[in-house]
Amino acid sequence: MKYYMAGIKGAGMSALALLLHDLGYEVVGYDDEAEHRFTEDKLIDAGIDSLKIEGRTKRPEYSYLVTKIYRKAIDNYIKYKL
Repeated sequence: MKYYMAGIKGAGMSALALLLHDLGYEVVGYDDEAEHRFTEDKLIDAGIDSLKIEGRTKRPEYSYLVTKIYRKAIDNYIKYKL
């Protein structure tokens, strides 16, 4: 099973991401936090990919649409090895 997590660099979400990863699940996520956070190091060390999508100053519809487009593009890249 694959888990896609929003806000993955936060203390709680990164801990959950690492737990799911340790249990054998595939975990990916995004965060709109621009600064490097201490939690990011553990995610990187575990091989958990995350993507920064700026959306804090945008309407929720914008964040939803951009995230959906990136998700589809990434999935297609993996599926078709583009």
